[in-house]
Amino acid sequence: MIKAEQMTRKEIEENKELLMRFTEFNAYNEDFYGTYISASMLVKMQLRSSARIIRFNDEPIFFIWFDVRSYSNNLRSIIPFDRAYKFKDGDFFHMVIPTLVSSIVPRAESGKYAYQALENEKNTMLLKLLGFSLDESVLVMKIDTRDIPESTTQVEVRDFKMDDIQDRVQIQNNIFNDRYRIPLNKSDILLEISKRIYIPEASMFLMKDNRKIGYGQIIKGVEGNYLVNFGIVEDQRGKGYSRDFLIHVLNRGRELGFEQIFLEVNAYNIKAVNLYTSIGFKVFKKKDKWFYKDY
Repeated sequence: MIKAEQMTRKEIEENKELLMRFTEFNAYNEDFYGTYISASMLVKMQLRSSARIIRFNDEPIFFIWFDVRSYSNNLRSIIPFDRAYKFKDGDFFHMVIPTLVSSIVPRAESGKYAYQALENEKNTMLLKLLGFSLDESVLVMKIDTRDIPESTTQVEVRDFKMDDIQDRVQIQNNIFNDRYRIPLNKSDILLEISKRIYIPEASMFLMKDNRKIGYGQIIKGVEGNYLVNFGIVEDQRGKGYSRDFLIHVLNRGRELGFEQIFLEVNAYNIKAVNLYTSIGFKVFKKKDKWFYKDY
């Protein structure tokens, strides 16, 4: 019999060693135990309610930590017990996520559960057994700022200022227009600016004939500083602006003392991958975005 149960305080301590090995299965797993032990009593209760131990015939097989909201469902950590790799019952694996979902009250409107993983053989095998499908693969690339090439054309750039918020909203919504993407608004930009990741000196527009036609910035990330939100508006693409604007943004990072700059790009966006490769970016690692569709 398979069931999903909340872990008690005692069980969390009993499984401390397993929970502290959260990156072994997936380097992008979040640290449940570290978050739990440093939390207040009220938050500890909330954390226990958002985690389940999956058992089969009372034997623990998986620990799963989730974040379910009305607009998104994310699995923050999946940690298999050692016996999961020896388990031969395929029917059991197919019941793990449905059993987890049925234990969540209230359930989210969306029946799609997302999970992000650094690619490796073990997690790929188990995620497929659990019924996950690969949504997309993302390349994490990096460049040493000493290797930034010379620009072939001088570009006109203007630093982003608070008065430019509406222009930035319009430009980013143009650059990243997608029917699956929720458009940005001014509140999203103000929230980003308020965070520690934001670097005001590394946020800029590409200008052409006194018109803003592109945007790019560098922010603080986990491994280091990341190039984000980089692109050219649709009607100005294919004119050779991207390469020289990219070099300018990277050089700004070098001027600010950044020794390395990272970025993330969809592995199937060949045009973007080729652009970054031509500048000198190299693949640092690959992470996969998986999803489980409940209905």
